[in-house]
Amino acid sequence: VAGGLGFNVIDHEFEGSGVNGDCSHANKLLRVEVSNSPAQRVKTLAHEISHAILHDPETGAQVERAIKELEAESSAYVICKALGLDTDAYSFGYVAGWSGGGEAAVKAIRASTDRIHKATDQVLKAYESFDLEVVAA
Repeated sequence: VAGGLGFNVIDHEFEGSGVNGDCSHANKLLRVEVSNSPAQRVKTLAHEISHAILHDPETGAQVERAIKELEAESSAYVICKALGLDTDAYSFGYVAGWSGGGEAAVKAIRASTDRIHKATDQVLKAYESFDLEVVAA
């Protein structure tokens, strides 16, 4: 999916900074913390792919960082849920932390619903069209 967007994905060691990943539009690069569990790495990649789709500073809407994080994590949550990966414990806390929680979070998610849906739909359609037999060969 990342490759289809023109991005490379690499494992990276963020050296205990607490950062799980990042997205560089300028370098067309997504980095994922190598020491995290496989499930966390998949969730992080979904989050960073969502940033790649939604938050290109050259073409995307200029939104504040809190909204970017809410949108990317909400998209990652839906993507992972569709793939059978439970990220509730991590994602809910992450979104609440960036949005203020409670009604503020609900309001922010509602305001970003169309953008969250755009990223989620694009990732899941790309994933569904991927021929898994090619990987196994």
